Amino acid sequence: MGRKLCTRTQQGIFAALDLDSLKIRGALEKKGESLSVKGSRIGLGAFLDLDLPRRPEIRVPLRIALDADYFKNTLGSRLKIRSLDGNLAHVPLHAGGDINSLGRDSTRVDAQIQIKDCPLDTLLGEYGVEFFAKASDFGTNGRASLDLKAKGVLSGESYPEIDACFRSAPSRVYYYPMDFRGRLVADLDASLSSSGKLDLDVREFDTVFPGLSFSLGGNVSDLLGKDTHMDIRSDAGISLDTLMKWIPDNLGIDASGYVETSIIADAYRSNLTKYDFEKAFFQADINAG
Repeated sequence: MGRKLCTRTQQGIFAALDLDSLKIRGALEKKGESLSVKGSRIGLGAFLDLDLPRRPEIRVPLRIALDADYFKNTLGSRLKIRSLDGNLAHVPLHAGGDINSLGRDSTRVDAQIQIKDCPLDTLLGEYGVEFFAKASDFGTNGRASLDLKAKGVLSGESYPEIDACFRSAPSRVYYYPMDFRGRLVADLDASLSSSGKLDLDVREFDTVFPGLSFSLGGNVSDLLGKDTHMDIRSDAGISLDTLMKWIPDNLGIDASGYVETSIIADAYRSNLTKYDFEKAFFQADINAG
């Protein structure tokens, strides 16, 4: 028979502990041998709802709902997160998974973290000024999503395999002092192998601003390695007539026309650093009119 402890406060904090005994049975490789390990289970349930003061006029929301179990026995420990939902400083978060301790220096991880439809304009308004003073001059109606999955063993010799997907649906970008409006869309995938090899896949990255358009696609393999491989394509268009509207007349610069560029590259980093261009593929097209 287990024991349950619950507590609630007026500050919006609720927590519950469910304690119980646990018996684990299993079979070893040799016939006739059995495994019986007695341990304990702690059921964790918590709900946190707070507004933390960040500045006198600003309060940051912190809301978390947790449903999990913690197991402890002679073989190690295990944390099973059935669900973790929250809003951490305007970032909507969902997580779940298993974290198993396999000994003193290794842990098996099988977990997922999801951020869905995060309001970028809210983050820019709340925290942008911490990074650059003119953050309030910019705005966007964009929302970003991130899916992160980790599976494998974390130890001194290996990492869990990690897959990440970043999505930003087509959105508007504003620069208010000059009534400058643009469009942005991004779709990126990244993966980290157990040996630490990082790959990046740019499925879509498109920007359109007054007088300028830019798109990028392709993949980069072993981004952090010594000989990164790049297979990418970028296209850009520049309207000189439009750009001239944003350049002050007192600079004495005048230009007109339209320029289109297209660049395709398939090469290793060593091809560039060693000027070994024969083993690489480059193609660049420039059209002006």
